[in-house]
Amino acid sequence: MKLFKHRPKEGYQTKPSIINRRKAILTTVKYTFFGLIGLRLLWLQVFQKNKYSVLSDRNRFKEWKIAAERGLILDRFNNKIAENRQLYRIALIKGDITDLDFVLSTLNKFLRLDNEIIEKTRADFTKLRKFQPYVIGKNLTWSEFSKINSNLFILNGVQPFISMERHYNYPYEFAHVLGYVGAPNENDLQNQKDDLFRTPGIKIGKLGIEKILNRELIGIPGYTRFEVNAAGRAVRTVEFVDGVSGNPLKTSLDLELQKLTYSKLRGIAGSAVAMDIKTGQVLACVSTPSFDTNKFAFGITQPELNELLKNERKPLVNKFLSGQYSPGSVVKPIIALSALENKIVDQDYTHFCGGKIELYGQEFYCWKDGGHGKVNLRDAIKKSCDIYIYEIARLLGVDRIAETIRKFNFGQLTFKEFDEEKKGLVPDTKWKKNVVGKPWLLGETLITGIGQGYILATPMQICKSMAQFANGGYEVNPTFYLDEKSKLTRMDFENENIKIINDSLVAATNEPGGTAYGSRLTGKLKFAGKTGTSQVTKLNIKDREDNANPNVREYKYRDHSLFAGYGPVEEPKYAVAVVAEHSGPGSRVAAPIASSMFDFLFKKRISDA
Repeated sequence: MKLFKHRPKEGYQTKPSIINRRKAILTTVKYTFFGLIGLRLLWLQVFQKNKYSVLSDRNRFKEWKIAAERGLILDRFNNKIAENRQLYRIALIKGDITDLDFVLSTLNKFLRLDNEIIEKTRADFTKLRKFQPYVIGKNLTWSEFSKINSNLFILNGVQPFISMERHYNYPYEFAHVLGYVGAPNENDLQNQKDDLFRTPGIKIGKLGIEKILNRELIGIPGYTRFEVNAAGRAVRTVEFVDGVSGNPLKTSLDLELQKLTYSKLRGIAGSAVAMDIKTGQVLACVSTPSFDTNKFAFGITQPELNELLKNERKPLVNKFLSGQYSPGSVVKPIIALSALENKIVDQDYTHFCGGKIELYGQEFYCWKDGGHGKVNLRDAIKKSCDIYIYEIARLLGVDRIAETIRKFNFGQLTFKEFDEEKKGLVPDTKWKKNVVGKPWLLGETLITGIGQGYILATPMQICKSMAQFANGGYEVNPTFYLDEKSKLTRMDFENENIKIINDSLVAATNEPGGTAYGSRLTGKLKFAGKTGTSQVTKLNIKDREDNANPNVREYKYRDHSLFAGYGPVEEPKYAVAVVAEHSGPGSRVAAPIASSMFDFLFKKRISDA
């Protein structure tokens, strides 16, 4: 008889059922685990194939970007004024160099590197990524390039290469308008969040047109693709792709006129501008003294830069856009026009010039000792009579003078794209109260009328104002590009008044007694214009006695010489403005330079047209 029979209590399971259940759980976990692995592999190898293929290639291949050939800059007749030349250069590959000092020392035996380049290379080298190339700032001769190539077995990490670099065919003549290129600095890299600027050896526009149109000129870099080993070292070249050259730029500039203008200004600090009076196209714009833009493109040395910076004639300043001068008597036509427009006087109004006037105890002089006698408006412009202009300025008041001057766009930027451009200054009663904190004085109105005192203008603004007289009173906007033409907008002046002023400008240059008569052209085509002599300091009695020979004064106290004119008189086409700093009367220096420019334009451009 069986005394005991096992009976599982309620809620308990038998041992086999427990084992079976655990086996089922483990099997489920196992299949789930391997299933997830399978799905992951499927995801990575099928759906993410392209992504990881690219990442793999990135590890396997490295690219070295190569700067594209910069776009050519041409004059209006397709003459090359900035192009590119083949240069021999070397780069250092940081990851392949174990001892930089040894490499530099060895290179120095072949290249004679100066200390400045060596120190700069050392400093820049520490900032590079492992296999980023560093281009040494020296152009090699063919002999040097050959020596490096022959000794590469001892120069591990040195990579010779051939590049196309910017070259300025007329570096001094076009320095201020074209500007120059240079390697991007830290500020450039921060301001331009663009990998393009990090292309090894790339040069970007630093000044002038090169800077303004940098994007169009710089092109698209090419590249060389290397296969690299596990350490990241290049083992073979797998692909080379040429870059896309920058777009060529055709400017409105006239190479021959630019060269002539530069030659006439050589030895003088100043500037000259010539433009088409209807299209606004600038034909020539020179600033002197100038500088060699090729030196900046390849890295000017610090001593050379210091020499330019300490030059008191300021060769680095773009004087036709940022030189701000008292315009002197070249502003008198605008004052006379203001008087006609405001019906203060008519063309027959006369005034007596005795050489000086007294106003509230202060004497104001005419440039001519003894005066001009009785003069009308035409004679006042022709002979540049200060006393006549004092009188109409007094009758007008400075606010009406300023209103008319501003209509010629003085006190405003002409281009807006040039960082260095200045606005000049057109003063009035409100300006003086706000800026100087004092009330306007009547004597200041008189000297504003003859282009002295607070008023300031750039040579470009002066040239533009003369173009607007020449085209019959239409606003014209200057441009440096041949594919642009200004839209002409009628200015708010009576046509008859413009004609009266133009007639006086013709007289000033082509009639005996006119201040520019000595610079007139005697051929069939003639030009009209106005001289100006701008004082840079208040004259005392001795200065006035020395006025016949102002060059006896210290250079910085001598008057500026100015001229602004247009031609040909019968059918105006060109306007010219010249400013010669500290060169004396306008009739002696500026007017003859302008005459040479008109002579060239009439003989070479109108006859050829």
